[in-house]
This record gives sequence, C-alpha cells and structure tokens, in this order.
Amino acid sequence: MGSRELQLALDTGAAMTLVLPGILDELGYSARDGDGITSISTANEAPEQGYKLHVRHFHALGFGFHDFQIHAHELPDYGVEGLLGMDFLEKFNFEVRMSERRILLESV
Repeated sequence: MGSRELQLALDTGAAMTLVLPGILDELGYSARDGDGITSISTANEAPEQGYKLHVRHFHALGFGFHDFQIHAHELPDYGVEGLLGMDFLEKFNFEVRMSERRILLESV
C-alpha cells in the first residue's frame, strides 16, 4: 500500500477520522478491504454512506499508529482531503492555539 501526505482538517466534532475514498483508492485501498458500511451526516448535508477500513499506518501531528481505522466518505467541498477526528485526538491531551496557528499534543 502506498503513502502520501494528506491535507486534513482537525474536527473535534467528528467522532472518526475520515479520508476521501478517491485518496484511499490512490493508496491501494478499496471498499473490498473494508470492515463494514458506515453513514455520516455533515452540516447541511443528507447522510452519506461510506465504509471503514484499517490502514497499515497512519501518521498525523507527529504521532503514528499502526492498523488505524479510517472511514472513507465523500465530503462537501471543504478544500481538504479528510477530517482528523476524535478517534485520533482522544489518545492525547491536546491544545489548539489559534493565535499561534499551533496544535500541541501530549501522550496520555
């Protein structure tokens, strides 16, 4: 499976980390590799079906995890390739410093 840097938005309102299905396809993953069908609702949008799967390695904000579960869903045109959700962030104490444009993470 391939790897590449993604443009993700930090979303504390998202329970799960989400990546666009087309990006996962480019990396060699597909719905056939999935663990099941999922459904999400975004602001002002109808529920969207997708799938969840485990990726070999996921790295964000200086921390990485093996066998990390990703949800593959389309998103409205937010200008990002996915959302970094609470399933990743709950593993840390974190602080968002907007004026400094920084996110600080501390392992728990």
